[in-house]
Amino acid sequence: MAMGRFWVDELPDFYKGHYIYANELFVRGAYLEAIEHYQEALKDPRADRMMLLNYFARTCLSVGKFEAARSLFEELIKLAPGYASGYEGLARYYFSQKNFDECLKYLRQSIEIEPTKDNYLLLMDLAVATKDRPRLLKAIEEIPEAFASNSPYRDFLLEAARYRLREFE
Repeated sequence: MAMGRFWVDELPDFYKGHYIYANELFVRGAYLEAIEHYQEALKDPRADRMMLLNYFARTCLSVGKFEAARSLFEELIKLAPGYASGYEGLARYYFSQKNFDECLKYLRQSIEIEPTKDNYLLLMDLAVATKDRPRLLKAIEEIPEAFASNSPYRDFLLEAARYRLREFE
């Protein structure tokens, strides 16, 4: 039995069991069932709403529940305006809708709060999707400034950028 399922069965009103189980379900690709458990976890007033909203919204985005994802990311930003993942998630929503101007707006906010490999990868994907080679080159220039030379992500991102540059050849 999965550890999260154990806690859901033993303490059905305890949010952490639903949260752990939802994460296990997500990893296994059982997204719709994971959504049910994220919803259940959010009912508990002791729940870490920021973390749960983030995972819940990303799961909704994964299964094409776009408007639910957008709403959840917006709620997350209102709850925690300094949390970069909320902005990055909303940028992913707008990217999925091909609203690239809004995507860039939220992506820049995410990067300003906390540069991560995920928001830089999305920035590169945005440059490729919009056929904007200068934007991709600018992102490449920013990587060494955003990530220390000993960061495991720096070389990874530079390699990912070189790979994406091939799209313009």
